[in-house]
Amino acid sequence: MAGTRRTALLQLLCWVLTLLSLAALVDGEDYKIAEKHLEGVAVDAFHNKSIITDHHHLEEDLKHHIGSVDLDKVSEEEMEFYYFTLHDFDQNMLLDGLEIMTALRESLEPHIRSRFSEEDLINCTALTDEVLEEDDFDKDGYLSYVEYMHSQK
Repeated sequence: MAGTRRTALLQLLCWVLTLLSLAALVDGEDYKIAEKHLEGVAVDAFHNKSIITDHHHLEEDLKHHIGSVDLDKVSEEEMEFYYFTLHDFDQNMLLDGLEIMTALRESLEPHIRSRFSEEDLINCTALTDEVLEEDDFDKDGYLSYVEYMHSQK
């Protein structure tokens, strides 16, 4: 019971943090750039190995979680595993919609800086649903590590 409550609280915290992060994105000219990315590029970004294997991004995140890792000495598969586990906030080896949305937001972050509108949040939610539709083969509402790795091929 305590584990279920903890998981629910972690998911709520992820949702709140995602909304706060999204509120800090897109306005003005950046809106047109963001709109273009939210029309399909974001799903591709989730599957884009250059984002997953971005050493700087992964090293920064890993430093906060497990300490320094020399990513020059790890395989592409190990980097993909790190990317997956860094976004698996409840550590159940499954990515839920909020965790996927966070990964999508991070993929788009270099392209959009200001603040998300309600419509953008709806679009981002739709993109998350699209990732799950394409990659969640057993249709359980989660992306397992096996499903994630299959989507990277």
